[in-house]
Amino acid sequence: MQVLISILILIGCLFIFLAALGVYRFPDLFSRLHAASKAASFGLSCLVLGVIFYLKDFRVTVEGVIVIFFTYLTLPIASHLIARASYFLRTPCWKATVIDELETSLNKDKKIT
Repeated sequence: MQVLISILILIGCLFIFLAALGVYRFPDLFSRLHAASKAASFGLSCLVLGVIFYLKDFRVTVEGVIVIFFTYLTLPIASHLIARASYFLRTPCWKATVIDELETSLNKDKKIT
């Protein structure tokens, strides 16, 4: 059991480190939001699971499951809304961005009406 706990905590720390590295290294806001939301939520989940298995308490288990549930419920939605608001505020994309699917979708909707 100690090996599983250690692996979960190490994986959680690794993914949180990768999320921080992605936020630091990625070129634009949209890529940074992707790194922060995906890797950090998985890393946090691994850390919380490691704590749950280590403490083996019912209250800690319930609180940990609630933390994981609300993290996966709110983090993707929040990052999507931040990215969408940034897009409409004309936050510049990375220069190597090839396709803008939201712009083509918005233009298609304008042609219909």
